[in-house]
Amino acid sequence: MRALTVAILFASFALGACSVTGSGEPPSAAAPAKPAVPSISGVVAGPFGADLAEADRQRAFDAQNQALETGKRQSWRNDKGLFGFVEPGSESRLGGSCRDYTHTLYLNGRPKSASGSACRQADGSWRASS
Repeated sequence: MRALTVAILFASFALGACSVTGSGEPPSAAAPAKPAVPSISGVVAGPFGADLAEADRQRAFDAQNQALETGKRQSWRNDKGLFGFVEPGSESRLGGSCRDYTHTLYLNGRPKSASGSACRQADGSWRASS
């Protein structure tokens, strides 16, 4: 039964891509794309965050961005007790608006820390590196 459902869904998607408007004119332009959600960057994107589930990596990344934006320590926690915090350094204006940060997470009750730096991009977002 499950295989049949999957086959029907696959066929629906395949046929949907081949639809014709019937008027002989090309289909209207698609709506403008939404701005891209920033991809996870910084220390949580590398080996430091490798042990985190995707949802926890996203929580950690969101806390990282919030800490970079506000200049204040930002904590995060999942529903199973895994938690961490990001401690931002002061913002430097030399060569752009950048700041160092330290991310600490507690995995199985043991602290694990990594440091990185981030710079504000032209669109106002932060681009972090490890």
